[in-house]
Amino acid sequence: MCMFRGRSPLSLFMAVLLALTAGCGTAQYETLRGNADQPVPVEAPAESASLQRAPVLSIPATANINLNYPVPVQLPSALIDQVGYDSDADKTVIFRGRDLSESFEIRDASTDRTVFSGTTRIKEDGGDTAIRSGSFSGLTSPGRYYVYNDSTGSSYTFSIGDDTTDKLVAETLRCFYLNRCGMTLTEALAGSDAHSACHTLPAVLQADSSVQIDVTGGWHLDSLADRDVCLGCEVADALLLAYELYPDTFSDDMNIPESGDDIPDVLGEVMYEILWLMKMQDSRTGGVYGSAVTVGAGRNRSDQELYSARIEVTPVTLQATIAFASTMAKFCYDYQSFDPDFSTSCLRAADRAYRFYIKNAEPSAYPPPEQFEAACCLYRATGWKMYRDVLLQAFSEEGFTDSFTENDLTLSGSITYLMTKQPQDTTICSLLMTSLLKKAENISSTSLGNTWLVLHTRDPFELPHDLLCLIFVDRIITNSEYTGVIADHVHFLCGLNEDAVNYITDTTERTYAD
Repeated sequence: MCMFRGRSPLSLFMAVLLALTAGCGTAQYETLRGNADQPVPVEAPAESASLQRAPVLSIPATANINLNYPVPVQLPSALIDQVGYDSDADKTVIFRGRDLSESFEIRDASTDRTVFSGTTRIKEDGGDTAIRSGSFSGLTSPGRYYVYNDSTGSSYTFSIGDDTTDKLVAETLRCFYLNRCGMTLTEALAGSDAHSACHTLPAVLQADSSVQIDVTGGWHLDSLADRDVCLGCEVADALLLAYELYPDTFSDDMNIPESGDDIPDVLGEVMYEILWLMKMQDSRTGGVYGSAVTVGAGRNRSDQELYSARIEVTPVTLQATIAFASTMAKFCYDYQSFDPDFSTSCLRAADRAYRFYIKNAEPSAYPPPEQFEAACCLYRATGWKMYRDVLLQAFSEEGFTDSFTENDLTLSGSITYLMTKQPQDTTICSLLMTSLLKKAENISSTSLGNTWLVLHTRDPFELPHDLLCLIFVDRIITNSEYTGVIADHVHFLCGLNEDAVNYITDTTERTYAD
């Protein structure tokens, strides 16, 4: 069972924006089970409307020994991208420690034979701990390797291949299929992760257990097989944006049930989540329930116990409702050429959710970021004045560009506005592009001057915001410097960081799962 495990510009984009939600992003989800956003009181509308702990052992009561202590993690001093590198890509290793050697070797992981020798250069000299880097871009032969240095020892292993990052993207995308809820996963498609359909019985409302509701479907989004609207929308949004930026890259042969239907499989995968999201909308009000969670969750349960666990649906929240409105509008826009009727249904659902949100949200002088993003998506899909007016109101806010450069939803909404074919304000478009270019240049120049070649070294959740800006600007002006910085960010997230953590997948020697 794959319980949410986890370089062309597309590969880089997908590997980061998707894998952060598929990988370490699921740890963040644990806080969502309690619904930080308060439930919304609703009425039906009118008809017209990193350390692991050692086990605690049994010892004599007279023994004054504490055996419940953190086990320190022994990290390598030679740091690399644990997932690996494309054969023709730049390849860098970073060493840290005392009295670092000025040379290093790349060794074959299966034979320990040295296949490449290189020299290091100083990046930082911090007294007791220095940092040096080395390049092994000249090694292009496919294989499995590790770095060795006399003063630091060995690194974790990594791969070099002609399609390393493409495989990373495929693995990331495949994890969504393997985490489908309510569907039988066959051995032909899922291999060892095959299982019968789970959570097929009706769920109950958390607020009123006498009310049953069908919420089958969607993606499991944590180790307890929970399904959350906000996180599901975030993942779907990333998939849809990747498709919008690179539509010709996606195939119809990803080995999922929808393969072969002449619709890109990335849209087929998102469709599975969309159908579940539609079940999470209250048919009376248009508000959206927050999540579908397993009851009596125990982390050590068997798969069978997990699959048959009772499901409760948490109350309607504004947070879930406005996220739903954005995602449904995006999907409507991307899917309309394949199925206009279903796209229209998605648009109606998005509009109802948006109207519920504005009816129940606290009044404010300017639309908050989540409303701004939803309005951008709905304006692109409809061209309606009510949404355009919200955008103009947001753009008129003093300091809007500060919010635009700092807030994920404002940035995403602004990019959607720049991509719309509806009538645009050219002055606003110019302002947005100028701000984007300025931000991209700051990210690039600051990252290149940083030891780890990224702007935010301590918080990987900050990186998708930076990357979204870089990738969109690179798509417009095709800057080789930006492409290189994007690649550096991916290497950082795959293990070339201070903590030697692979934040993207859980199949290497040290990952977010540890």
